Amino acid sequence: MSKLKKCLIMLLICIVLISVFPAVSFANQSRYYNFRTNYTLTGDPVSDIVAVAAAQLGAKQSELGYTEDWCDNFISDCAIIINQADAIPQGGNVTDFLKKLLDAGAKYVSSPQKGDIVIFRDKGICSHAGLMVDSANCINGNFGKIGYRQVKQYTYSSVKSHNGWTCTFLRPNYSTVYPLNVNITVDGEQQGSGFDKATFDLYLNGDKIVNDVSAYSYNHISDSSYTVKDIKISGCYVLKGDSSYSGTLTSDTAVTIPLETNHAWNSGKITEKATYFKSGEKTYTCTVCGEKNTEIIPKKTIDTDPVEERNGIAYAYPELTALEVIAEFGSKTVILKADGTKLKNSETVGSGMTLVKSDKTEETIIVKGDIDGNGKIDAADARFALRTAVNLEKPNDWQKNACDVDGERGVTSSDARLMLRAAVELETLISVDINN
Repeated sequence: MSKLKKCLIMLLICIVLISVFPAVSFANQSRYYNFRTNYTLTGDPVSDIVAVAAAQLGAKQSELGYTEDWCDNFISDCAIIINQADAIPQGGNVTDFLKKLLDAGAKYVSSPQKGDIVIFRDKGICSHAGLMVDSANCINGNFGKIGYRQVKQYTYSSVKSHNGWTCTFLRPNYSTVYPLNVNITVDGEQQGSGFDKATFDLYLNGDKIVNDVSAYSYNHISDSSYTVKDIKISGCYVLKGDSSYSGTLTSDTAVTIPLETNHAWNSGKITEKATYFKSGEKTYTCTVCGEKNTEIIPKKTIDTDPVEERNGIAYAYPELTALEVIAEFGSKTVILKADGTKLKNSETVGSGMTLVKSDKTEETIIVKGDIDGNGKIDAADARFALRTAVNLEKPNDWQKNACDVDGERGVTSSDARLMLRAAVELETLISVDINN
């Protein structure tokens, strides 16, 4: 075989090895702020560093932002995130990385385990580093062909040698320092009450390090100068004033995001009607979050007593209860329905009922505008009045009296119109001209 052919074969072998095995690292960069954050920190450094590394699987060099070889920088950046930078310091290249690991207290081990670091040597030269997931698998940064390097897990057929590369294992001198927990709260409110979710971006020394952190806590890596800003809120609250926070965050720091309400209230619903004796309530509901707000409805105002007597008739205001009428005449007063049964205290007094006073005298009750005897003025009453006006109904005496609401003698379309307006609360009918 000619020397030229031998050279070409050796060159081809080198190209193949380079294309399938991690690249040699000689850089000193930190890009932890570009890391994905879909991991949970427990405070156990071994579990946490593997969790952080595993969250980056598949992340390409362009996503993480490294511009040079970065296998050892990837491991040291994982360590920064879990507050273990002292145990796994950055190195300029893998040889320097190994030296700094040993200076930080790392020990050589013969049987690797989770959290250990593997150093690959090519003909004695430290060329690549990975983080062990267990005794035979590791997560590698800067893995793959040039232009396609990414974070990838690799299973080795032999943990002590691979494709002529020998493996050395070190156990970092992990400390027991737990990540600091910073409480970030929204002023006076809890999630689900008024707003659905608050998120914000976190900056470190002017550089964005995390997107869309959720209230209420963030495990950060050190006591450093952080800024909370770019706050986004869904629901019915808006930011109040300057809502950014800048300063050193520690485990005792509580960052408060001030808010003010911005509810979209509906037109409201009367949940308890006001009477002449007590106030009522109207409840408004936010169409966005469902929060409710209650408004007090003042008592109805009247110029005279709620029941006026004349010529054997007791003219009552609409929607009075039996108890309210009895309060005007004394506890021995009784109200009888048209069928002769006693009206309960909570029931509404209506036209055609009988007021039996304590002296046993009786009066027919008339509620102006109430024809069907339910004590309310509604469309059915207006329809009866209109039919009466055109001689399609034959009302009795008390019905005629109840229909006549405009002060003019006789039942006309004017009465029906007033009753219909009262039914939709555009008119108030109370004791209209009881002298006719």
